[in-house]
Amino acid sequence: MVKSSIKPLSMEVGAHLQAMEKDLEILVRIESPTHCGADVCLAQDFLADRLRWAGAEVERHPVAGIGDHLIARWHNGGPSSRAQILIVGHVDTVYGLGEIERRPPRREGHQLWGPGTFDMKAGLIMG
Repeated sequence: MVKSSIKPLSMEVGAHLQAMEKDLEILVRIESPTHCGADVCLAQDFLADRLRWAGAEVERHPVAGIGDHLIARWHNGGPSSRAQILIVGHVDTVYGLGEIERRPPRREGHQLWGPGTFDMKAGLIMG
């Protein structure tokens, strides 16, 4: 019989939900339009800091005009160190600079609304 891992995973996420919500709001407030590389890098700075906090080794690969690519690796050295997970995402948004002032993030319960929240900043925080 296969033992379900959903309940432990749900408990783990639940334990970090408030911190994830806070991180998402911070990331959404960092405007990162596609063709504003310096602004995209500000959002990547935040993500790189959070990844390091979570124990990752972070590499930055500059791409002129559009911002850096990040690669994060965890080296736990344990028996599962061969297991690999690839998470691919993007931090740039279709919104231009100033959109955050016109449409500031707002909360409704555990939901956060704002430019770039759904595509794809929430996915990056969950990853």
